Amino acid sequence: MAQDMKHSVSGAEASLACWCYRSLALPGMTLPDMLRLTEQAQRGNERLGVTGVLFFSAGRFLQWLEGPAEAVEVLISKILRDGRHSEIEILSQETVTRRRFGDWHMQLSCTEDEAAQLSQGERGEVIVVDPAALPGDGRQAMRGSSRCAVF
Repeated sequence: MAQDMKHSVSGAEASLACWCYRSLALPGMTLPDMLRLTEQAQRGNERLGVTGVLFFSAGRFLQWLEGPAEAVEVLISKILRDGRHSEIEILSQETVTRRRFGDWHMQLSCTEDEAAQLSQGERGEVIVVDPAALPGDGRQAMRGSSRCAVF
């Protein structure tokens, strides 16, 4: 999945919109569910020229989206109406000239504990992030941080 869609989008471009938000997943949402969602997002994001990363752990999302302002705003509007999560909080919205995730139309990331739910083949589709890489203790970062971590 990630490897199939992985082709670089130019790093330096005209101004790009970058948004970061966090939210709570519906109870019962699993990492395999997230893999299917990520595959769909990759296809749509590629068409729109949007790149980003989605961190999923302990029923919480942290997502960074970047791309042409109109495309990102359309996606954010859809995300705000998406019933698969709640308590959506926009953490940052900025204009930049360089992508942070130019190789990923959407990459799913999770902790090692979360990745343990996956089959061997599925594990190859996610990037495992050490919670220590996040501000605070990882879970604290998902609850209390007012800034986005760059994985």
